[in-house]
Amino acid sequence: MPVPASDLAILPLFEEPFWLLAPPGHPLADDPSITEKKLLEAPLLLLAEGHCFRDQALALCRQRTEGASLQTDFQASSLETLKQMVLAGFGCTLVPALALDPDDRSGGRLVI
Repeated sequence: MPVPASDLAILPLFEEPFWLLAPPGHPLADDPSITEKKLLEAPLLLLAEGHCFRDQALALCRQRTEGASLQTDFQASSLETLKQMVLAGFGCTLVPALALDPDDRSGGRLVI
């Protein structure tokens, strides 16, 4: 949310779901029900420190895993870089739904 101020009105425009991206052949790619425990066991690629989406993804994971530690060794500066790191087999990532494009789904490049 923006900086709190009494003269500002804050109106949410919409809610956007997160999607887990995995490379084809990854254990989570073919799993119909990904549990929090399984997510904790996979390296999770996130944006660099200070990016609001990183904070949102970590908050969501902590909320769902009761504060357990995630494997977040790799960081990127853009969502497109995260997608490329997933394709290279470095791990999985969470992205906002609007960050996906038709090319991500075509030809089995990524499993969403």
